[in-house]
Amino acid sequence: MADSRVERAVEVLSLLAKCREGREEMERLDGFVGVLVRVLLNGSPRGVQHALSTLNSLCYCNEGMRWQAKREEIEEICLGFLED
Repeated sequence: MADSRVERAVEVLSLLAKCREGREEMERLDGFVGVLVRVLLNGSPRGVQHALSTLNSLCYCNEGMRWQAKREEIEEICLGFLED
């Protein structure tokens, strides 16, 4: 049950990240990238998909978010998905 709520929440975030206003609000939140990283590491396949979509939108549009993602070692996590 909790997994489905997290999955749905991350799905909504991925939709909000597609618009400028949504991204701007997410960019203001301290530790937001870290929350998405936890979903990548512990979430369901669908939750992971939405977390990656959200990160893609944020990182594409904001250099600061790219640096946060780099510090959280997102690239290594994604490479790990390729190995699985």
